[in-house]
Amino acid sequence: MFKYPADGAKLTSPYGKDVLNGVSRMHYGVDLAKAGTVTVKASADGVVSRSYRSDSYGEVIFIVHSIGGKTYETVYAHMRTGSRKVFEGAKVKQGQALGLMGNTGYSFGQHLHFELHVGRWNMAKSNTVDPLKYLGKSLAASSKIKGKLVSNVAKLKFYSKPSWNAKDVAGYLTKDIGFPTIVRKLKVDDAYQYEVKNSKGHTYYVTASSKYIKVK
Repeated sequence: MFKYPADGAKLTSPYGKDVLNGVSRMHYGVDLAKAGTVTVKASADGVVSRSYRSDSYGEVIFIVHSIGGKTYETVYAHMRTGSRKVFEGAKVKQGQALGLMGNTGYSFGQHLHFELHVGRWNMAKSNTVDPLKYLGKSLAASSKIKGKLVSNVAKLKFYSKPSWNAKDVAGYLTKDIGFPTIVRKLKVDDAYQYEVKNSKGHTYYVTASSKYIKVK
């Protein structure tokens, strides 16, 4: 299982295609932001494969993990100058402090850029996956929660990504209407959402509060 690398940080940019400074790009990780002095932690046990300063990643650490017979590599970028605590070859434990969230390299505000690769990192970043599909989830367990989710209220928002922002609202559920597939439960800011799929396989996010939804 991979754990969130920065406690209490907010998702500010998801994995996938987006626009940065007016330029369309592929974002190969997720950005997690929080003000103040924020410790960046190892997402899983592993061995540090790189620890250096890059023009793009800024202060960055790479960690290689062997989990369930598979190799993964995680990347922790834009950390604060001088805050890196571990270096190439060091063995780290899940939750171990790596450094502090920062704004180094090609960055426009304090945040952690976090990448997850199934396999080793490469220049083409061809092994990247959406970290949100792995964080907080057992890699040995089934990814789906049994049952379907339905609304308990007359009008319930659902979102296009893990978010509580009005701009990310994708639509509304009415009472006793819902989604046939629940993929997982995840923490978004200080509350929880379910990642769900509709009958066409499209992914959405909805509150996990039993006040508003029920799992049947």
